[in-house]
Amino acid sequence: MINSNSITPLYLQVKEHILNDIHGGKYLPSGRLPSEKELAAMYNVSLITIRRAISELVDEQILQKKQGKGTFVTKKSFSRPYYQNALSFTEICQANGMRASAKLLQREILPYPAPEILKQLALPEGSPVLLIERLRFADGIPIVIEKSCFSMEYDFLLEADLEKNSMYQIIRENRTVDLQPVIGQRFVKITKANTRIARYLNIRESTPILQYEGICWEMISDRPAHTSFQTGYGEQMDFALRF
Repeated sequence: MINSNSITPLYLQVKEHILNDIHGGKYLPSGRLPSEKELAAMYNVSLITIRRAISELVDEQILQKKQGKGTFVTKKSFSRPYYQNALSFTEICQANGMRASAKLLQREILPYPAPEILKQLALPEGSPVLLIERLRFADGIPIVIEKSCFSMEYDFLLEADLEKNSMYQIIRENRTVDLQPVIGQRFVKITKANTRIARYLNIRESTPILQYEGICWEMISDRPAHTSFQTGYGEQMDFALRF
């Protein structure tokens, strides 16, 4: 917990603990923190220490104070810039000042993929494909479920650590590619979270969410790189399209 013998000032230790709790999901966006007295008791420090830690987090726009209501986690806006080249989720999070992470949900070879997947990837009938599905987090908050299908030229992803590393970074380290979405082949629609999606995204079932479908292209070799099917960007985040 708090180490009074540490050379790190107490208020900075408290600040770090609060940040870790936010990133870990203990305090959600728009969620209320315990009162200053409660925090002082929790960390066994003075009110002055708590107020200085909170003051810095307010200045950094991580927390906000509401008169007569308390201190709340700032609700962040997650901006997905569709006018740019295809950025990885990690790069998009960095552009939003957020920390990306992932949980691997599925990784398997599909010996008999659906015909539409083969058509999207320009693969002949009977070709196997690699399916990868991950739950993506921004600052510890579940944002979107990503499902992608690749040709077996990307089989190096079978052994890659896709929870600790950016998948696009791994791809760029293994192949000389310029990945971009196909203009005219990106579709966004509103749908409702089913039981599985609601559980992973920590939202209510039937909550309105966005569903994205498209193709990412290898611009250098002029061929499809992977299909992209994303579901999420629900009520815990604002989703902004910028043109």
